[in-house]
Amino acid sequence: MIILRKSIILCLIVVGISENSWSQNREYAQSVIDTLSSPYYFGRGYLQNGDGKAASFIREEFSKAGLIPFAGNYYHPFKLNVNTFPSEPIIATNEGTLKAGKDFIVYPSSSSVAQNFTKIIWADEQYLSKKRNYKKLIRRKYSNYLLVLDTIGTSETIKNRKSEIKAKYKGDAVIEIVNKLTWSVARSVEYRRGALVLPGKINRNTSAIQINIQNNLKTGYATQNVAGYFKGTEQPDSFIVHCGHYDHLGGMGKEVYFPGANDNASGIAMLLDLVNYYKLHPPKYSVAFIGFAAEEAGLVGSYHWVKDANELLPLGKINFLINMDLMGSGDEGIMAVNGAVFTSAFDSLVAINKRNDFLPAVQARGKAANSDHYFFTEAGVPSFFFYLMGKYHHYHDIEDNANNLKLSIYYDKAFKLIVAFSENRMK
Repeated sequence: MIILRKSIILCLIVVGISENSWSQNREYAQSVIDTLSSPYYFGRGYLQNGDGKAASFIREEFSKAGLIPFAGNYYHPFKLNVNTFPSEPIIATNEGTLKAGKDFIVYPSSSSVAQNFTKIIWADEQYLSKKRNYKKLIRRKYSNYLLVLDTIGTSETIKNRKSEIKAKYKGDAVIEIVNKLTWSVARSVEYRRGALVLPGKINRNTSAIQINIQNNLKTGYATQNVAGYFKGTEQPDSFIVHCGHYDHLGGMGKEVYFPGANDNASGIAMLLDLVNYYKLHPPKYSVAFIGFAAEEAGLVGSYHWVKDANELLPLGKINFLINMDLMGSGDEGIMAVNGAVFTSAFDSLVAINKRNDFLPAVQARGKAANSDHYFFTEAGVPSFFFYLMGKYHHYHDIEDNANNLKLSIYYDKAFKLIVAFSENRMK
């Protein structure tokens, strides 16, 4: 934290000297990513108060910049149910113990299971191609059995059978062999319990597999969005909104956590960078900044914001909303979700990028419920969801960390593109 404070002070001093020098903004943004991805924030999830610590950090940055809060303390509170795993999950065989996060992850919606399985069904393509085996797995109850689904690279028929088995299998636990460990957040608990495991981590001839997974479904968990704004000098009742989610996946147990450097510490870094920019460049329109919670749990924070909009920022006052998620790369350009919906705005974005030679490409997608812009769009607010494209491919895994994510010149160019597009909307 001390190092971060020094970086922030240095950033503001340098920017104050030369407002057109953006290299120090990148240094500040990297320091935000480093901080929010650190063990102290534990994946900004629902263990060790990770989300609360991240919200407090953002609130402090908002307060230092002089943003006006929409609520008394910048917080917009709400509640949700969320499934957590407070104890380290264990999978062990005669050959050794697997490493949580590196060799396996639990099903996000898994309930608790603690058992040493000696009855193991290894369901690969050969096994599932026999219709009688497939039918038994979806019709019978398998007490004290562990089902291992090993169907990587199989036919569509086998994949469809696997999906049905996962939905209907009535055994005590399931292990699914997958090529990549990609975790998520669940708001409920399913009967199916177990884990996703990488190939080669379990010997199919092993005589026993021990599984110990302890879940805790937190009901009515209290969290919060964080929001504030600068008042416009000419049109204070018309808003440009910059937003991004600050939450990530949290962790499993007390040691294994998902840092979420690109998803979405990078978006919050860009958001706070924009706060500092508009502090130095008072805008004509009012400019709002929102850090959303619980995006990874199903866009819960932005849903509650839109639901409560009349008490916060009436949607009719929003000229345009820009949601920033996955802002750490950019060497292959930028994607504008909703670019195929708001075509006039997208044409302006393309023209600005071409005129200034910012990023290698600007691409458009249609409507998608894949980040916090969605409920605004559904409520009639013109919105883009920006994410940067490039060679950085760590996603929802423990390798999405600050050591792997180092911002480059493409961050600077993306920042300038977003500022130029925002100011074009203010004309």
